[in-house]
Amino acid sequence: MQFLSKLVANKFLIKQLTIREIQGVYRGSILGMGWVWLVPLLMLAVYTFVFSEIFRLKWPGTEGLGSLGYAMHIFIGMLVFQFVADLMNRSPGLMQQNQNYVKKVVFPLPVLPLVLSLSSGFSLLVMTLVLIFFASFLLGISREMLGLIIVLPAVFIFGLGISYFFSALGVYLPDIKQFNALLTSLLMFLSPIFYPLSAVPESWQTFYLINPLALFMEAIRTLVVSQESLSLWQILSVWMWAVSSLISGYLLFRFLKKGFADVF
Repeated sequence: MQFLSKLVANKFLIKQLTIREIQGVYRGSILGMGWVWLVPLLMLAVYTFVFSEIFRLKWPGTEGLGSLGYAMHIFIGMLVFQFVADLMNRSPGLMQQNQNYVKKVVFPLPVLPLVLSLSSGFSLLVMTLVLIFFASFLLGISREMLGLIIVLPAVFIFGLGISYFFSALGVYLPDIKQFNALLTSLLMFLSPIFYPLSAVPESWQTFYLINPLALFMEAIRTLVVSQESLSLWQILSVWMWAVSSLISGYLLFRFLKKGFADVF
């Protein structure tokens, strides 16, 4: 409740900082905000070309779509992975980059990880819209896609918890940034992005399902590609990870932020 009350009290500040953060990424470039749409479209085009013309791979269960189905599966995996990886890599240096805010006693520091998550969430939203358009072109519009309203907020909340967690640790552990760069590289191959979960040996599948990224990816694939409703277990699993991440991340941030100014 304290967390939510702070968000409501600082909603104008959050809005202004988020807009500035998003615009700052593309400020000075010729295309400007056009890059927001161009990047995911290029990613999807490259995936489609590579896997349809070069590798000619097919994803089990979507053979009728050919290699286009394979490209769509990978795009879904990268949609989740890039959002989480971006926050893992940027969060550890967040407080150092905003030392002027940290040293101001009256500034609400919990706003900063939220602003970072919202800016990354904007890219997540654009990639989702591209995915919906591509899936509708291949499979047709399905009402099961409405289930994304359940999954995507869970992905965002999970990422927000990650941002709070690592932005707090990054103040006291400078090496966490290098560690996270290695960890995200490992997660790319230890998550079912380029291969289906069914390809993992059965003895390792339980381990894979502990990975929250795998749960998010499989949930989105169920809705978009399989066009099936989520099971109660899937809904509970994604939201359990989301809420656990936010609570643990925010509590750690609130506990450690008392000493931020002393470190700087």
